[in-house]
Parts: sequence; C-alpha cells; structure tokens
Amino acid sequence: LLRYRTFTTAIYNQFTGDIDRSGAAALSFVLLLVALPLLVGEAWFNSRGRRYTAGQGWKPRKPAPLGRWRVPALVLVGLVALLSLVTPMIVLGGYSLQGWLAPTGVDRIWSAGGENVMRYGLNSLMVAGLAATLAMALSFAPALLAARYPKGVSLFVTGLAKAGYALPGLIVGLSLVMLFSGWAPAIYGTVVALVLAFAIRFLPQAITAGEAAFKQAPPSLEQAARSMGRTPWQVFREVTLPVAAPGILAGWALVFLTAMKELPTAILLRPPGFDTLPVRIWAATGESVYTQAAPPAFLLVVITVIPVALLYSRSKIGIEKVIT
Repeated sequence: LLRYRTFTTAIYNQFTGDIDRSGAAALSFVLLLVALPLLVGEAWFNSRGRRYTAGQGWKPRKPAPLGRWRVPALVLVGLVALLSLVTPMIVLGGYSLQGWLAPTGVDRIWSAGGENVMRYGLNSLMVAGLAATLAMALSFAPALLAARYPKGVSLFVTGLAKAGYALPGLIVGLSLVMLFSGWAPAIYGTVVALVLAFAIRFLPQAITAGEAAFKQAPPSLEQAARSMGRTPWQVFREVTLPVAAPGILAGWALVFLTAMKELPTAILLRPPGFDTLPVRIWAATGESVYTQAAPPAFLLVVITVIPVALLYSRSKIGIEKVIT
C-alpha cells in the first residue's frame, strides 16, 4: 500500500505481469532459503528450552503504586491507544461519512454502497470462520502428539507443520495456486480452494495454540479416567477436551482474526467476483479512492473486535469443571 518495493512485491509483480510463473517461483525459492535457518534455530531453541505453565492457584502480585510516575504512565498508555485505535477509527469514520454524504463521481463509479460492504463482510466472515474451524480440527492430532510426546518424531512433525508460517503469505498462496491448478482443477477458483488455502496457511497457528491447550490437561487426569474404565475416546471427550477447551477456543479466535486480515492468499485464490474486506481495501487504496477503502476497513475493525475480546477473556470451562 505504501509503494515500498520488497521481495514479496517483486514476486507478486512477476506473477501478475508474466504468463510464465517460473520467475515468481524462482524468487520465492530465495525467501525459502532465508527462512530455513530461522526454522532450524527455532526448533533448536524449543528442544533446549523449558516451558513453565502457571498453576490454577497462581495469583498476580498486588499492583505497585507509581507515585509521581502515575500521570506520565497514563499519558504514555493513552498516547498508544490514541495512535493505535482512536486515530485510525476517526480517520476511517471521516472518510466513510465523506463517501456516503458527499459522494463524488468516482464514488458512484465504484458503487460501494452499504449493501456491497456488508456482502464483503459476510464473505470474510464465512471464509475466516470455515478456515479457522478446519485448521483447528486438523491441528488436533499433531498438537496432541507434541503435547504428550515432545521429542524425536513428534518434534519433527510439528516443526514441519509449523514451517509454513515462517514464509510470506504470498509464497504460500503462490504454491497453492500451482498445486490446485495442476492437481485439483475442479476446486481451483472456488470458495473451497480459498478456505483450504486459509486453513493450510494458518495451520501452524492452530497447532501452536492446540499444543499449549493440551498441555493444560495433566496426564494424571487421563490416567485416572482410564483406571475407572473409560476408553481412550471417552477420556479424550470427557477429560482432555473440556480441560483444553479454553485454549482451543482462543486458538480458533486467533486463527479467525488472522484469516480476516489475510490479503495475499485471498488475492491469488479468490473466485471471480468474490471479494473479502482486505481485498476491497487493497483495491480501493491502490486506486487512491480512500472514501471507498474506509468503509470496509472500518467494518473490518468492528468485526475483529469480537475475537480480540474473546482472546482476552477467560472461559469458565476448565479443569475445575472436569474434576467436579
């Protein structure tokens, strides 16, 4: 959006400006080589590091009085909130009202009225919701494997599954374009391909969240349930899953939030005429029609407030309920 040339913009220009996609693939391979040492280093640190999880009885210390630093601290926090949330909302709201109350000829040409903006919002909600659900479902097996057997093959499998998140979304989207167009032409250019691409793109997030969630379920609870005659499936359904439910729900919200904002994958794989909110924002901003980019941007902020609130809230489903 800021017209700053990077490797990913060069890959996109090569992909869209040339019939032969081999040039874009060659440029993508360079970024793969750059990401590989980071992946190896992350796996090495994870294998040597220790992770601590606060128990259910842990409570934070009492707040320390700031004294004379209270006012500067409040000013600093208020400044962060002003720059990160209040100012963008004011700007987006102002441009939205300008396009609605005083439309220009360009606004009428774009014809992005309230009905169309809501349609883009529904498209984003549908794709992000389905992708988040599918990603969390696919993450159950590797996440549970990593939580219960954190060594050897399980580390390799989970590390391989998380590798895609170290790559730019443009590269993942480009590889999926080639995969679907060559091996699954029946779904290429459909919403199904877009949902699958989003789920694959954000599967590493889902696995990481699921692994942390399953670690909240002590193996001793599962062993106790097994000793009382429960089958492995019953143990998972009645013990492991309820204890891990808050973390799984937070993981779903995280994937949903990220999928709502995803642009490169949506640009490359969306069906004709199927625009999401980020795609519409990108298209309007690319033509400097800010009065038409503001409404979908404003709606995107409003919609994503819900999963953000969910991420910061605490669910009542947890270990206490299972023990009771």
